[in-house]
Amino acid sequence: MAIWVLAQASNASAQSAPPAAGTPAAPAQPAAPNEEIVVVAEPGDRSSIDRTTYIVRDNAEARSSNSLDLLTHVPFVDVNPNGQIRLLGTGGVKILIDGKPVADAATMLRNLQGSQVAKIEVISNPSAQFSAQGTGGIINIVTRRSAVAGIGGSVTANGDNFGTAELKVSPTWTRGRLSLSGSVDLKHNGSSANESDQQRDRVGPGGALVLESIERVVNRYSGDNVSGNLLISYKPTAKQTISVTAFAVAGNSRSFGASDFVLGSNLGDAFQQTSEGTDRYDFQDVSADYRREGQRDGETLTASAKYTRFGVRGDNSFLTTNGSGTAAVFVSRSDTDHSAATFKLDYVRPFGTKRRLSFGGTLERVRDDILRQQDGRAVPGGPDLALSSDSGGSWLEESAYVTYQAPFLGGTLLPGLRVEGRRYAFANRGVVGPELHRFFPSLHLERKLAKKLTADLSYSRRVAWPEIGSLDPALRFSDPRTADAGNPALRPEITHAFEAKLSLKGTRRSVEVTAFSRKTEDSWSSLSELNPGDVLVTRQVNFGTRLLRGASAVLQGSIGRRLSYSLSGNVADERLRSNGLAPALAGVGVDYGGSAKLEYREGKDGRRGADHVTLNARYSGPSSDGFSRYSSYVQADASWSHALTDRLSGVVKIADLVPTSFRSTSVSADSVSHETYRSRGRRITVSLTRSLGARPSR
Repeated sequence: MAIWVLAQASNASAQSAPPAAGTPAAPAQPAAPNEEIVVVAEPGDRSSIDRTTYIVRDNAEARSSNSLDLLTHVPFVDVNPNGQIRLLGTGGVKILIDGKPVADAATMLRNLQGSQVAKIEVISNPSAQFSAQGTGGIINIVTRRSAVAGIGGSVTANGDNFGTAELKVSPTWTRGRLSLSGSVDLKHNGSSANESDQQRDRVGPGGALVLESIERVVNRYSGDNVSGNLLISYKPTAKQTISVTAFAVAGNSRSFGASDFVLGSNLGDAFQQTSEGTDRYDFQDVSADYRREGQRDGETLTASAKYTRFGVRGDNSFLTTNGSGTAAVFVSRSDTDHSAATFKLDYVRPFGTKRRLSFGGTLERVRDDILRQQDGRAVPGGPDLALSSDSGGSWLEESAYVTYQAPFLGGTLLPGLRVEGRRYAFANRGVVGPELHRFFPSLHLERKLAKKLTADLSYSRRVAWPEIGSLDPALRFSDPRTADAGNPALRPEITHAFEAKLSLKGTRRSVEVTAFSRKTEDSWSSLSELNPGDVLVTRQVNFGTRLLRGASAVLQGSIGRRLSYSLSGNVADERLRSNGLAPALAGVGVDYGGSAKLEYREGKDGRRGADHVTLNARYSGPSSDGFSRYSSYVQADASWSHALTDRLSGVVKIADLVPTSFRSTSVSADSVSHETYRSRGRRITVSLTRSLGARPSR
């Protein structure tokens, strides 16, 4: 898989005002042939001192990939086999699109085509301008808001050796003050499979582990979905922009599973279980933005409104038989509806050329409705289960911020303050909704130490607010022997983040080193316990205090005209202090990981005969969050793109070059659970992309 990060915007933008979140992106600066990183970007693409910006090219590789693929190749960003996004080696990352929160980040990232992304802002220690949510930082995906005059865009078709087939049509049209762009994506997901081994031990007298069950599971998945988006941008005057964006996904997924498991300490009770499930989902997201530039250079007013809704309806059945042929049937049905409305206002007021005041606020309301019904028997001879829960609730978040950017000690100082609060209400009358308000200060200082060397120091206070499902105690089964539930006593995580960064940007290579310290109070962890019915119930609890201190580094450069490389690594010392709720799995540990990327280019990008070959390898060491430990894993992939003509390109990608194995262990006061995941094998995808519109000029 190739990297599409072309130009890293200069952090030496001390006198540049931070652009309002979600503003239209300026056209990217063209790069020299075979050049991966450009130190100086267009002024509209430069990042504020609290973020690093990466420009994304609209090329064949981007058109054949989604936004989640892009993130796997951004420095300091890691995506593990479960799809969890980590930044600087830690989780809790908040995903924004055009500066606004995303209700279902996984769905959006998997369905937002890479070529529709203009830039990616990596904000490991955000200023008060951004939501305080996300203890691990923020990644802001900025979509393209302009296109070349006339008709443009692309058509892409791809398929892989697992039976997946996809067709994407992404046209653009611009005339005068009006710009239209969109995409329609039809996709059939072929049969993919994963295998896992699961073992549960019960903690017996004296702390001895007694084997409770062993299970080997094979699951197969398939499905179909259609997605589309539309962007309309209109400029009534030279200093006003009105844009409307609509995004929708609808589809279904089917799963088939088979497992063999044994119960009891003597392993004498053997069972076979088959499962079948269908999920139907739909997702809609509509937003409107208004941007007005004032009379002063850099003065902007941005207002936006956004509405999101998605629903998931699932039916799952489990057939379990024992050695004598006696059968038991367990059926689970679920219906989840989520809706969110967001209103946002941002204003930037310059004072001369070096001082800028920014302030604004956000009002967001989210509602979740969760219906679960389960009935039947988990195992032959077991008790009858007839459970039903109609739970959910809503929360209202109010926030306001102010930041002021000004010269200080030969550099630029950016202090800020944000106040953010939530009010919860629950459908379950037995649960009282908390009302929480917090202050979140931030401070950033940037200074050029030499012509090519820049230093940054920063502090921010961050939060992870509990979601409705994390607070509602209703039991939600995923299979007859596994369920999750909320914890009404769960408190928000509060993180104090300090960072020191050095950036050295040269003509042929660049180095960036970041040292960080993050102290999280009331840290969350997933606690799994066996209830009296031998169902493993998992809920989030406040584990205690988590202290993470470490450093990350990235080295990027070129060897000659055709070869470029990127090396990154992170290491952190992690210390966990339990509040005494349950024994910790690990009190002290070291988190570490790294990645290596090698690229070869020949010919001019987008011209007949051009070639681009990329090799990627990523390693993540073991990690822990208190009651759970995750094993190390290795991922590797490769891609080759070739321009068959000036308008037609082919891309071949090979994922999972090295078989991926991933193990997790969860511990509680009365049980220990292990699960090992193994990928199916190499996935080979072939794509063809044809550019629309006028033939590219030579």
